[in-house]
Amino acid sequence: MLRRGAVVVVMCAACASRAPQAKTLPSSGTAPAQTVTAPVACPAAEQVAARVRDVWKVAPDATITATCAPGVFPAAGWAIDAVVEVAEGEAWTRQVVLAAADGAVIADTDEESVAPWRLDEGGGLMTLEPIDLDGDGVSELIARDGMEHGGTTYATLSIEQLHGAKLESVWDKATHFDNAGRAETPAEDESCDATITFSPPGAHGERTIILDGTSQGGASDCDVGHHVYMLAGGKVTEQK
Repeated sequence: MLRRGAVVVVMCAACASRAPQAKTLPSSGTAPAQTVTAPVACPAAEQVAARVRDVWKVAPDATITATCAPGVFPAAGWAIDAVVEVAEGEAWTRQVVLAAADGAVIADTDEESVAPWRLDEGGGLMTLEPIDLDGDGVSELIARDGMEHGGTTYATLSIEQLHGAKLESVWDKATHFDNAGRAETPAEDESCDATITFSPPGAHGERTIILDGTSQGGASDCDVGHHVYMLAGGKVTEQK
């Protein structure tokens, strides 16, 4: 469990002091050069924490634990998921996307309380993977979460998208469920798994979302079978 205090723990997906903000692709023939924004690596842990603390007006004695991943929003930026423990057994979680150029807020979510039992078990923190799914040049966030409690393990994957100044979930699926730790007999065992992958970019930069799921013992939390989805216009729809 985290201890109250000014301790800061930040896990960066990629940290570097210097990285280009954009690159120019060489022109071919008479076609003009195309400028593509390149992600900028997350800064050092203490810099991420200091900016988050300032943006959210977090008390100096609160503990911040965070993940950071670089993306394009459409300028280079950093996607951050953080758990802020303000007192013993009292914490909240929140996400924010910051501009790499000046640390300004591009979009964020509202605070969400973390249950004391989950905080005790080290949960509440998501990993974020920025990836452009609809080909519009702006990264969506692939948010992965998981927990183990009371003999049950559970994992989810969500797709979050920038809608103005807010980050909003547009799709979420269970990727794992297993109750083996609480089942009293083998007949009560239930489990399921869903593997979610993303295709290479298509002609217009779009990617398909591919889900393959299996279930044992009647578990209904995961989608079963092979499914293909597309994100367009802020909605994820299954392709028939």
